[in-house]
Amino acid sequence: MAQRRRGPVPSVVDDAPVFKANIWSARSREELAELRERVAAEVPELSLVFPNNRVRLFDILPVGWDKGCAALELARALDLAPDEVAVFGDSDNDLPMIDAVPNSVAVANANEAVTAAARWHIGAAADDAVGGALHQIAACAATGEMPPFMRQMDAAGLGITNV
Repeated sequence: MAQRRRGPVPSVVDDAPVFKANIWSARSREELAELRERVAAEVPELSLVFPNNRVRLFDILPVGWDKGCAALELARALDLAPDEVAVFGDSDNDLPMIDAVPNSVAVANANEAVTAAARWHIGAAADDAVGGALHQIAACAATGEMPPFMRQMDAAGLGITNV
């Protein structure tokens, strides 16, 4: 990761023109899928994404906007290059973010698509692996070194760790 720039952190939330919402239902996943299709037909300017195959909710975003766009916009607002950012994911709605940022990390409980797409791999979110990885990043920020979980590579060139 490159050396972090110093200076005030600009506010990027107050004037943000884009928002995300979710629709959750106690009904079956199949009924929620039908609702999603009806909403998509009525409001085509919205993107309706199921985060994964288990939950009974979907994300609602403007068409063309996703977590990848958000990560890059936040990096731009903070005057960071994409390679100065790390993102963590586990579900389908994280794939655009995983694809957008070079330092993409899948947690051990991530689905197959996220696991395959991510550059780095850490332990399970339930075991606080993300917190451990963030501590490593913070500890290395002053030196400009790569965090330990980003130094371990397997035979295929993918990052692995027990963070």
